[in-house]
Amino acid sequence: MKRVVVLGGGVGGTMVANRLARELAHEIRRGDLEIALVAEEGVHQYQPGFLFVAFNHAPLEHFERQQKRLLVSGVKLIHKSAVKIDASKNVIKMADGEQLPYDYLVIATGSHPTMATVPGLAEGGNTFYTAEEAIKLRDALVKMEKGRIVIAVDVPHKCPVAPLEFTFMLDDYLRQLGKRDNFEIVYTYPIGRLHSLVPVAEWAEPEFQKRGIQSETYFNIDHVDPVNRVVESLEGSSYEYDLLVVVPAHQG
Repeated sequence: MKRVVVLGGGVGGTMVANRLARELAHEIRRGDLEIALVAEEGVHQYQPGFLFVAFNHAPLEHFERQQKRLLVSGVKLIHKSAVKIDASKNVIKMADGEQLPYDYLVIATGSHPTMATVPGLAEGGNTFYTAEEAIKLRDALVKMEKGRIVIAVDVPHKCPVAPLEFTFMLDDYLRQLGKRDNFEIVYTYPIGRLHSLVPVAEWAEPEFQKRGIQSETYFNIDHVDPVNRVVESLEGSSYEYDLLVVVPAHQG
């Protein structure tokens, strides 16, 4: 019997495992093939929903499901943590010492945000890319009555539209609360326009002007001073902030 292992239980890994199980259902029923998905966590979190958690539109639980409930019947769930792939032997080594052999391997471990690439970012910045950080940001926003909120972007990061999406959602959130006039929103971006895609950048610019959102391009984060609440760019410009929201660099 052949074994296909999908390593990673995020959206990508879950979709691939289910698609393979549907397409190869005959081989699975015949006993010629096994499809296994290795997921470290038993609970699947829909990461795009973290934005809605940050703005208190929905609780985190709304975007959580038991991983096994998301898999079709032809997928075997292995709830363990993988620590090493031995490609020479077609074996995945688990944290508990078990070795899982495979014939075909799909790596779907995705990427994760890191605040460690910029000095002071972990201490002075907030983000929405993890469940914990989204809840932390939600609580910070709830407490604020006025001030300057600075959005800063590091690269590379997943979901290219996220910086703009967050900024527009922030503007709408403050307007719904009747607080928008008490806040200054400053959006920064590392290249010479508001988004990497020209049509998106051209659309966003007049929308920013209409909403009173300030912006600065060519702003690459150099460091954050969490004590004095200042973020400074490699280009030499800086902003004081009451709340710093960052799209951090991602590693995979």
